Formats: sequence, structure tokens, C-alpha cells
Amino acid sequence: MQSKASDVLRSADLWDDKREAYAEAVVQIEKVTQGTITGENGRQDKMPFAYFAGKQKPLGLNATNCKTLTALAGTPNAGKWSGLWITLYVIKTTDKKGDQVDAIRIRPKLAKEEPRP
Repeated sequence: MQSKASDVLRSADLWDDKREAYAEAVVQIEKVTQGTITGENGRQDKMPFAYFAGKQKPLGLNATNCKTLTALAGTPNAGKWSGLWITLYVIKTTDKKGDQVDAIRIRPKLAKEEPRP
């Protein structure tokens, strides 16, 4: 699978070449900050970004993932989401142009803490 390099987490980052399929990732939210993402035609949008312990790339949180995190944490206050263990996975969805695209989602159930090596 090929993808352009990105400084934010993309579905391609969850691709497992050995399985030739997307893998799930269990991660712990370290912090959530407000940021800006540049989309098509250079359009810039503000959105929250979740940073994960031990990972370099943050995940831009769309409305769907924010709703899931609000339900998991019991609060819409993103400052209270730190420390949550969540599972990321990839789905097929339709974008605003009607094209099928891959998107990262958060499972609606808290993950168990991953054992540290």
C-alpha cells in the first residue's frame, strides 16, 4: 500500500503488509490539543488532535471520533480524555464528493491497557 508522507496519522499507517489488511492499534491518549489541518486546495480547518503515548503522529479528530471519545470518557471536555486506552481501526466510508475512502475510527469500548515490553 502506498501513501504520501504525512505528519498526522492516516489509515495507511495502520496497514499491515504481512496480512495485507488493516490492523487495529491499541493506544493511550497522552493529550488532546487544538490544531490546523490542510486539506485539498490548501484549505485549512481547525480540529482537535489526539496524541498517543509512544507514538509520533497525532490523529485529527473528526466529529464521529469526538462523539465516540465523549461517550467513552463521559464528558465532551477533551482535557479529560488523557489516559484513555482506545482501539483504532479502519473502515470504508463515503467522503463529501461521494468517493469511497478509508477512515480511522475509534471503537466504542475502552481498550485494555497494552502490556509494556
